[in-house]
Amino acid sequence: MRRRESLQKRDKQYYAAGKLYGEHAADFLKSYRKRKRILVISILAGSVILAVFAMIREMRNPKLVDGRYIVRDEKGGSEKNVTVEARSENGFSKVMQIRVEQQLFTEEELVGLWPDFEQAVKQSIFAADDSADYVSKDLNLPASIPGYPFLIKWKSEQPLIVSGSGRINEERLSETQQKQKGAVVVLTAVCSCQDFSKEISIPVRVFGKHLTKEEVFWQQAEAAVSEWSERSAYGTVQQLPESVEEERMTYREQGGKEWLVLLLCGLTAAILVVRKMDEDLKSQVKKRDEQLEWEYPLLVNRFVLYYGAGLTIKNIWQRICRDYEERKNMTGINCAYEEMLKADRKMQDGLGEREAYSAFAHAIGLTKYRSLISLLQQTLQTGGGDIKEQLNEQLTEAFLEQKRNARILGEKAGTRMLLPMFLMLAVVLVIILIPAFLSF
Repeated sequence: MRRRESLQKRDKQYYAAGKLYGEHAADFLKSYRKRKRILVISILAGSVILAVFAMIREMRNPKLVDGRYIVRDEKGGSEKNVTVEARSENGFSKVMQIRVEQQLFTEEELVGLWPDFEQAVKQSIFAADDSADYVSKDLNLPASIPGYPFLIKWKSEQPLIVSGSGRINEERLSETQQKQKGAVVVLTAVCSCQDFSKEISIPVRVFGKHLTKEEVFWQQAEAAVSEWSERSAYGTVQQLPESVEEERMTYREQGGKEWLVLLLCGLTAAILVVRKMDEDLKSQVKKRDEQLEWEYPLLVNRFVLYYGAGLTIKNIWQRICRDYEERKNMTGINCAYEEMLKADRKMQDGLGEREAYSAFAHAIGLTKYRSLISLLQQTLQTGGGDIKEQLNEQLTEAFLEQKRNARILGEKAGTRMLLPMFLMLAVVLVIILIPAFLSF
């Protein structure tokens, strides 16, 4: 099945190349396929090289040392995130994102950062659909806020309801509190960095939810990571907890997937390049056929005029070719007349008229041109007859078809204009309605 589809695709390409390049179709296809291979190989080779460099960089610069230590940047460096896979003895496992902060700020810098930091803390602790007046999910009580150097230690006014890690103990909430009033708990964030320390109090109304055993465990693990981070804040490495809730922990660094992304991007780019080249070839054939369709009535009209003036078929052919050569620089290349020139040169080289006209019809590849050539060959064989009447019939039919095609193109153009018109209407409505709403 795949082989048949491949053969059909090759036949389509050969047909398109034959229309565009005629006798040189085989040379064009050979060059065309060679360019496709070179482009695909270049893209894939480039993506493989980049992926290899990404893998080497990950292997040479590990962030997790000796299974429990993360190397900090030097003072003045930047913070970084390290992804590790944590495993417990009972089989729990989770991929954890650990943030390693930069080192030491001046007191003036910390005072300047405090107002924005305080606002960020208050906004960061709630889930997307929760607020301070209604908390139904565990709170996100971060040990730090990205972009700020402060370490945060949380305290709860009622730790049996909301723990210092933000976990809600629904069992401690009464039924009335859960369904109607909720429990008001004041959370205090003790924020410190070096010698600077300040507190933020945040009252919340808690309604709570149930947690699984594993969820409770990982909340405790994250809280332990934050606690160990505070302990090692002045050291050159950040130590991870050796155990959580008396369960021994092991860690394994999660390697980045840069190399895989690069490979996928390279493969996608190669496929898109091949498809683009094939689409360009189809587009060239389509433009050529449209030009031939449009030129056909004019060509038949010239045959009618010259035949009525008493010229022979061969003289008409040569006359049209000479006229085209004279105005070619002004009007540009036309596929129909280019093929006529080729047939004319073949006749000058000794090929018979019938064979030259047949080669022209084969090169054009459209039914209406074949009908015209068949009529001309019949005239050569019979010596004239009613060819003028038949040419007039073809001319009338060609102009009617051209008129139909023009109508179809006009309808398509009108359809394409609908989207811009709707967009313009939407813009006008926005311009009118927004001031109206604001005035209320």
